[in-house]
Amino acid sequence: MAEQRIPVVEDQLVVEKRRRETGVVRVKLATHEEDVPVEADVESEEVIVRRVPVDRFVTGPVPDRQDGDTLVVSVLEEVLVVEKRLKVVEEIHISRLRRTRHLRRMASRRRQEASVERS
Repeated sequence: MAEQRIPVVEDQLVVEKRRRETGVVRVKLATHEEDVPVEADVESEEVIVRRVPVDRFVTGPVPDRQDGDTLVVSVLEEVLVVEKRLKVVEEIHISRLRRTRHLRRMASRRRQEASVERS
């Protein structure tokens, strides 16, 4: 019997990738402006000045002093008597009054929207 040769065949696969455009996407931005209420607490300070008559003699200059939230400044006057003495004739009381008030105002705010189109 004669020898026969049978070829053995093998398939080989080659995978390739290619880029291909399948569509287009277009993005549009639209900016909208609207007025929106803005709220905030705002503090303010007032200075209250009271003139308080004192009419008392002292032996020397009187330094300013703090009485709670009030700054007390003594006003001095020299008075001639048989001897010279200092007399407080008035005090100036300076207080701070703190107030908080709620403000509501309109303010502009910008906002963008995106729309997407496919072709």
